[in-house]
Amino acid sequence: MLPDFPETRLEYDQMIGHRIYMRARESSVVSQLIKGITQHEGGSHAYHQEGTGTVTEGYQSVRIEISIKPDEVPSLVGDNLLKKLDSIAEEKARQLSAMFYQKMDEVTEKTGTRALPKALSRPR
Repeated sequence: MLPDFPETRLEYDQMIGHRIYMRARESSVVSQLIKGITQHEGGSHAYHQEGTGTVTEGYQSVRIEISIKPDEVPSLVGDNLLKKLDSIAEEKARQLSAMFYQKMDEVTEKTGTRALPKALSRPR
């Protein structure tokens, strides 16, 4: 059995997580504009929404499938590793942006504040 180096593993995990987080923020305007928070406990969150009252919702997952083939392992260092991490970050940014726009559609529909494209709006 190979030895385990928990401190080194934790350090690399933090560096990789930070790289993915920062690249995802760079890739998505939505991520740059919205402040995120970390909630360590609970299965739902609540907030006050003007016109509709308190809203309680569960969380949505961002899931990215990552596969590494055995023959990739020896070359998964340096630029190759960074490219792999950046592709993960781009997918994360894509999913977060899609979730944002879906939520904005739901909220604006619910509150009646959805703006119609000019082609669909009624002439005054």
